[in-house]
Amino acid sequence: MHHEYLAELIGFKHAARDQAASETLLLNDHLGRALKVEEIDLQAIEAHEYWHPNPHDFAWHRIPLWKARNAHAGALDIAIWFEDRLAGLCWASPQGSKEKIMVLYLQRNPDNTLPTRGYITPLCMSAVRYYALLLGLRWVVVKTPSPRLVSLIISTASGRSKAWALPMICQVFMLHPIKRVDVMTNQSADFSENVAHYKAIAEKKIALLRESARFKGFITQATVDEFAKIEDFTYAGLSLKVSKAT
Repeated sequence: MHHEYLAELIGFKHAARDQAASETLLLNDHLGRALKVEEIDLQAIEAHEYWHPNPHDFAWHRIPLWKARNAHAGALDIAIWFEDRLAGLCWASPQGSKEKIMVLYLQRNPDNTLPTRGYITPLCMSAVRYYALLLGLRWVVVKTPSPRLVSLIISTASGRSKAWALPMICQVFMLHPIKRVDVMTNQSADFSENVAHYKAIAEKKIALLRESARFKGFITQATVDEFAKIEDFTYAGLSLKVSKAT
């Protein structure tokens, strides 16, 4: 894969995660300051091993291996930390689609004493939506969601679809896009500088998006309150154990 395109994707991911984190900070200053929204790395995988009870085995340890493959370069991985505790994990991918991004796995820490309960799904979905918009996609689809999540998704989408549609602002964003920056010719530029360059571009796109009166964020107190009522800690994805058992 061309390093320039890879830098663009990584920059978009950084911007999407950061924007979701900033929305949380606006809603809950105390919680937001203790949150970190990062990529899934080996530290996150190790921390996940201490989640108890953990009847749903998604084999999250596969994620670092997937991220090393070009086929998964477009996927978005999210690890949410509350101070030094892993609070949530998410993996979403367009899977080659030009229309939608699939939320394949989404879990929160089953410890109900964590103050992040209720925030994990809205935060992850917000990051996924921003990333999808940056890629020019139109839909966020949750694969094999939990039954309770289905009802919340449908109510959020006003009953129009079981897919979580990007808001109508998506059409405005697509009708008035910021011109794509031409591939940089300086191939000697440091890769991290290229990532920062594309992250800045993504942040400008998001800022324009949020200025629209039609924009509506996912991370609201009402949404958080609704998700806090869900007892399940697995919101999307089929357990490998369940799959094998059936």
